[in-house]
Amino acid sequence: MALPNVDPVLLGHPDQLEALISDRLHDPHSLLGAHPAELGGTDGVVVRSYHPDAIGCTLLWHDEGRPMTLLSEGVFATFIPGARLPLTYRLRFHFANG
Repeated sequence: MALPNVDPVLLGHPDQLEALISDRLHDPHSLLGAHPAELGGTDGVVVRSYHPDAIGCTLLWHDEGRPMTLLSEGVFATFIPGARLPLTYRLRFHFANG
């Protein structure tokens, strides 16, 4: 699954993304949640989330709201440069009906 203008670091493994959407991924947290990553030569953490009915998602971290990139059908991701695990964060999902 290739998405234009989406960095592969955000996507993770495309087969996992497809399996998650089709409810075939036996270990969803291998893709979802916070994972160490490197983007553009910068170390940090990628956070991925999923809610099948969501049209958007915001990562709440250190009193900051970070919009997450839509990857596919309710799957979102963002990269936090310089962050380290463990990472304490919350997710705010957005829905069409408010």
